[in-house]
Amino acid sequence: MVVSMDSIVHMLNFDPLIVEVMSLGNNYAQKAREADEKSAAMLLQPRKSSNKDKVTLDLEPHRSREALDLVKLHLRQLAGIPTFKCLKLVFGADGGDSKKAKTRRLVIKLLNNESIQWNEDAEQGVICIDLDQVNPGKLSFVME
Repeated sequence: MVVSMDSIVHMLNFDPLIVEVMSLGNNYAQKAREADEKSAAMLLQPRKSSNKDKVTLDLEPHRSREALDLVKLHLRQLAGIPTFKCLKLVFGADGGDSKKAKTRRLVIKLLNNESIQWNEDAEQGVICIDLDQVNPGKLSFVME
């Protein structure tokens, strides 16, 4: 048995305005449920990003020694994990800043001393380290 809103209004002596507001409320509640279901489905879908296997480390706000320690820490932690393919080191745009240049030189010296292959990214001020090529057991700073 289907009961219409008009019959409910007549049977319960509700004000038609109250019934209309209730109907609108039910309509918006249904829309909210549908939006919740849609967002829950989106959360379960895999991301289509090409950056899933990259870790970006912004060294720009750090001092040279802190930046070097962060690079060592990330190399120790991420090398040998097959999920991570690339470690991107961001030094900032080359604006002639001597602090950024010093940090960059120290990091490059560390990478060269450890025989870690790296390449300059297309973006200026970014170095990419291929984590697949880094052997965590051969890093001299692992025991530091």
